[in-house]
Amino acid sequence: MTNALDAASNLFGGFFGNAANAARNVRSAAWEKAHDNAFAAAVEEARPHFHKCKRCGHWVDDDCWNAERTLCKDCAPDLQEEYTSIQVDAAINDARVKASQVDYVSADKFKQTIVASCPHCGAKVSGGKFCPECGKPLADEKLCTNCGAKMDIGAKFCGECGTKQ
Repeated sequence: MTNALDAASNLFGGFFGNAANAARNVRSAAWEKAHDNAFAAAVEEARPHFHKCKRCGHWVDDDCWNAERTLCKDCAPDLQEEYTSIQVDAAINDARVKASQVDYVSADKFKQTIVASCPHCGAKVSGGKFCPECGKPLADEKLCTNCGAKMDIGAKFCGECGTKQ
């Protein structure tokens, strides 16, 4: 009906335009009333699941309500739930303490000989001062046994402190 009145108002204007607006307003009012009724019904359906805490004034749903104390769980926690949560926290802390006390590195790993390579020929060496393949010294320099200064491999005395090597 509204569409027909809109078409007539486009052709003739005046009365038909006013009639189209009136029809639109009636339809809008009917929709708003239906919407308001549906909203009110939804509120009434949800109302039993919400509670207002007498202590803090907050509205909470059934999950956050301590029915035994008739207060929200922030004001009156459920002790069984709290005990369970505390037990879980304690178990996690205990596991962390025990894990930190376990020796995850076996001493056998440190008894093995460390394998390196010769800086001159690349051959694998497992100790000593000279390469078993090329015979060259494994270190290009040495440190003074007294002061720790760097020295040439062939030096017999430290150039810094004079200590015999």
